[in-house]
Amino acid sequence: MKYSIIFIFFITGLLAQDKVKEDKFLKLKVSNAQVQSEIDALRKDYLIQKKDIVTGYKERIKSLKTMKKSDIKSLKKSFRERLRELRKKHKDVKFPEKPKKKEKPLNMGNKLKKKNESIESE
Repeated sequence: MKYSIIFIFFITGLLAQDKVKEDKFLKLKVSNAQVQSEIDALRKDYLIQKKDIVTGYKERIKSLKTMKKSDIKSLKKSFRERLRELRKKHKDVKFPEKPKKKEKPLNMGNKLKKKNESIESE
C-alpha cells in the first residue's frame, strides 16, 4: 500500500513536468488559403518576438540573481566585521565558536579525481 502511493506520486510528478503550455494566441483556421498564410506568418512573427522577450527576461533574472548574491555577500562581510568589533569590545563575554565545516564524504567520482590528481602530481 505504501509503495503504491509513492509510485502514484512519482508518476504524477513525471506527468506534471512533461506538460508544456502551447501558446494558442493567433492559432486560427480560416477557409481562405491566402488569409490563412497571412495569419500563419503573423503567428510565426509573434512567436519569434515572444521568444526574444522571454530570453531577455531570463538574462535579466540571471544578472539580478548574481547582483543579489554579491550584495548579500558584502552585507555579511560588513556584519562579520561589526561582530569582530563587538567581540573586541566585550572580551569578558564568551561567544560561541564558529561551527566547523564538515568534510563531505568521498563518493566514487571524488575518489577517482583525487586518485588522478595524486598520479599526475607524482
